[in-house]
Amino acid sequence: MQCPASPGARQIAFFDDITPGTPTDWLIEIYSSGDATQEGFRAQFAGSDIAEYLLIEFEMVDNAAWSMFMFTLDPVGGTLDGFSLCGTTCPSDDPIYGSLAVQNDYVVFGGALHNPSFFGTANHVMQVMDSLGGGGGANWNFINGGTGVFEPPTGEQKYLALAGTNDVIHAAYRSGTDLVYWFSVNGGDAYQGPFRASSNAVGTVAHAPHSIDVTYGAKVGIAFIDTRNANNDPFYATLSGYSMYIIKKNPASIGGTINIDTIATPVPAGFIWAVGPPMHNVDAPQTEPGPPDTQYNFQSWSDAGARVHDITPGAADTILVANYGTQYFLTMSSPVGTVLPGSSWQDKGATVAISWTGPAPGPCARSTFSRWVGQGPGSFSGPSASATIVMNGPITELAQASQQFCFNFYTNPSGLQLTINGTTFATPKTGLWWDDGSTNTATAISPQSPGGPLTRFSFTQWDDGTTTAARTIRVTSTTASNYTAIYRLEDSVQIRPTPADCQYVVDGTTYSAGQTFWFQDGSQHAIDSPSPQVKAPDTRYVFSRWSDNGAQSHIITVTGALTLDLTCTVEYRFQFDTTPPGGNLLLDGTPLPAPQTVWWAAGTTHTAEFPLVQITPDSRRVLQQWSDANTANPRSFTNIAAGATLVAQTVLQYRYILDTSPTGLSLTVDGSPMTAPVTLWWNDGSSHTAQFITVSQPDTQLVFTQWSDANPSNPRTFNVAGPGTFTAQVVAQYRFILDTQPTGLTLTVDTLPCTAPCTLWWTHGTSHTAQFQTVQINADSRQSFARWSDNDVTNPRSFNAQNPMTLTVITQLEYRYQLDTSPTALALLVDNNPCTALCIQWFVQGSTHTVSFNSPQAGPTDTQYVFNQWSDGSAVNPRTLSGVSGPVSLTAQTYTEYRIRFDTSPTGIVVTVGGTAVATPGSAWVRASTPTAINVTTQAASATAGKRYVFTQWADGSPNAVRTISVTAPGSFTANFKTQYQVTFSGLPTSVTGSCTPATDCWFDSGTSATVALSADTVAVSSGERQKFVQWTGATGTSYSASNPTTMSAPLSVGAQWKTQYLVTIATDPAGGTFTLTVGGTSVTYDTNGIWVDKGSTLAATVPTDATISGSSYKFVNWADGQAAATDSVTINAKTDLVAKYRTVSITESPALWIGLIGAIIAAILIAFFLMRRRKQEPEEAPAAAGGSAAATAPPPPGEEGPTMECPSCGMTIPAVSGACPICGSEVVAPAAPAAPEGDERITRLNEAYRSGRISKEQYQANMRRLRGNA
Repeated sequence: MQCPASPGARQIAFFDDITPGTPTDWLIEIYSSGDATQEGFRAQFAGSDIAEYLLIEFEMVDNAAWSMFMFTLDPVGGTLDGFSLCGTTCPSDDPIYGSLAVQNDYVVFGGALHNPSFFGTANHVMQVMDSLGGGGGANWNFINGGTGVFEPPTGEQKYLALAGTNDVIHAAYRSGTDLVYWFSVNGGDAYQGPFRASSNAVGTVAHAPHSIDVTYGAKVGIAFIDTRNANNDPFYATLSGYSMYIIKKNPASIGGTINIDTIATPVPAGFIWAVGPPMHNVDAPQTEPGPPDTQYNFQSWSDAGARVHDITPGAADTILVANYGTQYFLTMSSPVGTVLPGSSWQDKGATVAISWTGPAPGPCARSTFSRWVGQGPGSFSGPSASATIVMNGPITELAQASQQFCFNFYTNPSGLQLTINGTTFATPKTGLWWDDGSTNTATAISPQSPGGPLTRFSFTQWDDGTTTAARTIRVTSTTASNYTAIYRLEDSVQIRPTPADCQYVVDGTTYSAGQTFWFQDGSQHAIDSPSPQVKAPDTRYVFSRWSDNGAQSHIITVTGALTLDLTCTVEYRFQFDTTPPGGNLLLDGTPLPAPQTVWWAAGTTHTAEFPLVQITPDSRRVLQQWSDANTANPRSFTNIAAGATLVAQTVLQYRYILDTSPTGLSLTVDGSPMTAPVTLWWNDGSSHTAQFITVSQPDTQLVFTQWSDANPSNPRTFNVAGPGTFTAQVVAQYRFILDTQPTGLTLTVDTLPCTAPCTLWWTHGTSHTAQFQTVQINADSRQSFARWSDNDVTNPRSFNAQNPMTLTVITQLEYRYQLDTSPTALALLVDNNPCTALCIQWFVQGSTHTVSFNSPQAGPTDTQYVFNQWSDGSAVNPRTLSGVSGPVSLTAQTYTEYRIRFDTSPTGIVVTVGGTAVATPGSAWVRASTPTAINVTTQAASATAGKRYVFTQWADGSPNAVRTISVTAPGSFTANFKTQYQVTFSGLPTSVTGSCTPATDCWFDSGTSATVALSADTVAVSSGERQKFVQWTGATGTSYSASNPTTMSAPLSVGAQWKTQYLVTIATDPAGGTFTLTVGGTSVTYDTNGIWVDKGSTLAATVPTDATISGSSYKFVNWADGQAAATDSVTINAKTDLVAKYRTVSITESPALWIGLIGAIIAAILIAFFLMRRRKQEPEEAPAAAGGSAAATAPPPPGEEGPTMECPSCGMTIPAVSGACPICGSEVVAPAAPAAPEGDERITRLNEAYRSGRISKEQYQANMRRLRGNA
């Protein structure tokens, strides 16, 4: 809208509400300036599905420069773009008078600018821009190839008017003194024209009012002001004798051209053709290309004409549409055989049957179908050779099929195996079918042994000379179909040497391991074995024999499988010597001087020996060991398996004699037990040990004291440098075993500590002491003396060794028990003895004790301690401590309880504490710091009916009747209640219910206001009789829907007072007359369904004596109850029906008839005068041809009077329109009126006759009613 702004400038404000029915969501001030020389005016608004557009002309400099701005608003995105028609380079020095139009999503705006320095002309020049969607300068372009003008600016071009329809942008403007028309069918970019709408030589399109408008109904229409009659009068122009034809394709996205009058014309295209001949030819292409494998196929014209046909332009504007259907390409293929249909175009959505047929089969040729492989929407993939597809898009169908040829395979000899395409078959293998063009492989398996592992067949070649066992066969119609693999027979010859690596020679080749040879049956071969064969410095092989008893070297003839065993003897070298050198040896019993070398066969047995050399009675030389540390002499070599180099190492020895006193006891010499005396030969320089091992019986032993040379060492080491004689001297001892129970404790024996059990050997007659001292094991356990096992309680105890003894100190294990309370310092009973915690007790292992905590125990004021459990989780109290087995720290754990006092206001309502009811006022012990549920009822009944108490909150502010508390000290809780009173209803009819507000349950807080209501104020008694609410009882007021508020201070019982009413109906005969009513002297309004009157009231009904009903005149006769006066007064004591009867008035009695006749005469005179004046202003020229001028025309014929109908309620004649009857107000439904057939030429002729003045308006309307069925 345009608003004045201080101090005088005008502003444009644009309001946009994107959510109808809500406060404005957008308020955008497009232009604002306090400068009185800058104004915004002539705002125009239009919208599309994309955006909303606002065109404003701005006065940039006061009466000196104007510019035009287009604003684009995206209501959803909330964006606003502004764009100037000509920026700041070409502002007009005159007002622009712009125009704006939207066609679908295309936007066109522009106007006439006057700027000689920019446009190079003194005239106003049109500048028009178009856009798809608008928004942003980059989206706008000047029309007609960027020129911005409809035609070259040779003269004045002003006052642009634009309009958009579904298919066309219409433009009209003043060009010089003419009015011209252009139109565009491509969104306002390119235009066709000009068409002169007015170019009367005697007149001109007026300049000053700037008034041109273009619109479109059935035809394009242009309104303008013209001065042809010396006045600025409005005129209206339209095409006469011409029609606009829009030719396009459906879908529009096809684009392209249509041959129109043999010229390929891009579509959509627009034409203005003269009505009637000549005809015009349209030729739509049969097909148009689309996306890949898609085309559009001509289906029909919207006028049902052939694809190429002629058009005779009619009087009506026409949109001629070439309809196209979508087709998709079906691609069909198969490597073999025939597919139907072939590759072809198919209609979108069509169901197409596809099939595959193979070529005719031959004796060794056939074809097979595998499956269809389809791609594209609606395609088929599957093993069926016949199927259907639906063309929902381009489809490719490939029939996977193949032609096959048969192949046969053989071997010579027959029955051998071949591998064909990876599968092994026994021959002959016939009837293999392979696809034409496929590549296959056949491999002659070689060797193969069908007769067993000792004979085999080896491949030599195929029957066509191919020598490779594996061959590739490429299948064609000319490929050979039979193949034979040729083999030869070979025998196995196995040579097995023993040892396995004994060498042999076969046909001149030396082998060092067992070998299997495959020789052609009947062939001869030479074999040999060299001897000896040196395998290592100490090892050699010597030929022994062949298993065929042939010579070491001989010829074999192969006539079948053969196994030859070669036996070679293994021999090992032995070299013997002595140290010092020069000694003698016995080899296999034969004396031989050292050194000596011999070869001994593997597995044989031999001996070697160094004989003893006696030097003196106390000295000699003997074999100490062989060089491999073996000490056997003589020495045996059994099952010879390796050679050796051995030296007999000898040593000088001296004689030693060892004895005991007394003699005959046992000595241990170099770890070996010997009975004294013993004679030993020890090597010179060697060291030996001799020991007297104590001779022990269970409790008595003999113990070494010293050697005969006074040496006390035992064991004793002897370093041999010569011979010697030595005696070990011994004494008797008794065993004392001292132990503890439990074992492992410490005893003090002869002042020395000893860990029990202590085994002591005391010499006969000696004295000793033993003692057990209490052992503090740790802070919580100890072991103490009880007695000796022989019940002696002496500790320490003395002993004299006269015989062996075994004694045990019996001890007892004690554990410390720490008995406490939490909190500490409370009272305990330990074995029935009082004790104030902390109590320390030492309990003997296995003993039993009791401990108890007397619960509860008083604490500070209103505080007590309650036993909960022992620190080990046991809740038993008193508790028995059975079978003491270790230290224990045990605490009686208590929990604190506080005395909490509970009350209610008013008092006496029970409070539930932790599930236990507490009468108020009262108290309960509540566990400290433990969530405890307390609750009171939300509603408590009172002894008084209709009175109750409702919980409000606890005294500490908690609003919850049920709550959880956690106490840390003694305290109190009080629940506060409020008093409520109930409203009850009594004496109401059964169909009426009462309700309360604001408390819908009718319970009200004391001192608050209560309002009551009833569900209805009337109760039907019978047809025509009812009870009517009068006033409240118990409450005040006369409104049934809300009584007067009552302050609640006690229970309230309310009722209602009712009165009887009867239904009174009043009518006239005939129906439709009027009347007035009074009840009890008071005027009342009558309802169409009757009125309700209090019982005993007086009703007076008055009708006019003269009445017009349904257009006819009547006179009152009397009332149906016999009352002759126009007013009928009745006392109502039952349902009453009053009817006023009338008679028809004759023509001479009707003043209305005379008045109507006079009015009709006056109306006829006025119509004739009006028609004469109209004919003076008729256009002076006939309609112009296309490209020429079109005459201004008179306004269209006046709308004829519509059809009428009779109201079924009042009988009056009313317009045939559905809705309320304008007479009686009843709802009526208009009957469907038949219309004249569309295109009826009589209507056209009737319009022409009226426009030419040949008939009057009344004649025109009467004839139109007759044509439309309302005559």
